[in-house]
Amino acid sequence: MSLIPPLLILGLGLVLFVVLLMVVALRVGTNLPRVASFVSRATIVVSVLWVVGLGITLFAGGPIQVTAPIALLPFQLPEGIELDGLRATILSGGFDQVTVQASGLGLPTLLVVLAAAVFASGTLIGVCLVVDRLARSLGEGDPFALSGEALQRAAWIVLVGGTLVSMLDDVSNWLASTDLFWVTGASWSSDVTDASSLTELGWPEPAAFSLTIPFWPLGAGMVLALLAGVFRYGRQLRRDTAGLV
Repeated sequence: MSLIPPLLILGLGLVLFVVLLMVVALRVGTNLPRVASFVSRATIVVSVLWVVGLGITLFAGGPIQVTAPIALLPFQLPEGIELDGLRATILSGGFDQVTVQASGLGLPTLLVVLAAAVFASGTLIGVCLVVDRLARSLGEGDPFALSGEALQRAAWIVLVGGTLVSMLDDVSNWLASTDLFWVTGASWSSDVTDASSLTELGWPEPAAFSLTIPFWPLGAGMVLALLAGVFRYGRQLRRDTAGLV
């Protein structure tokens, strides 16, 4: 279903945006923290509405866009067709996924799709709550109060949530592929072709199940953890400076 990038990258971008706002607000003294808090809360509302709308669409039988992995399907052209103007030659390979509008998917597929959406939305909501706490901390005139701890929580939320959602997305895509392309038998006339499989006739077969371990949640978590360390260091410097006064 490819639910992850739009939601979770949005959450990470929101955190970095608020950190930037905190730096700017400290220098120019504006009400930017209120803007950041409003944006984070609005994002929470939109995320919840998105999950509810997706659930209604799924279980009402409405069409949804599916990116399904398939067994490697080679390029084919009917006999007698010649192509001009090609500059390169394909040595091997073919199509390994398709993106289609689908309906009638099985209940297990729908449940996993919805679970992936819920976890993705939950991860985004967790990040937004951290963003809201950061903004309120700055609005109270104490940007280092809980910033380090809040960013550390955001790092864990992105790391764990992003990984789980990516795995659920892989499972839902594979289930959708089996719903769409798995057949228990087929027959065709000898007048059609002497092909020995449906793949040779152009019908995709589901790909073997596989899980992809994403690296972007680890990278994003490390960035947030680094920012958390910077804020903790800033708080310690402030304490040391206050002790000298």
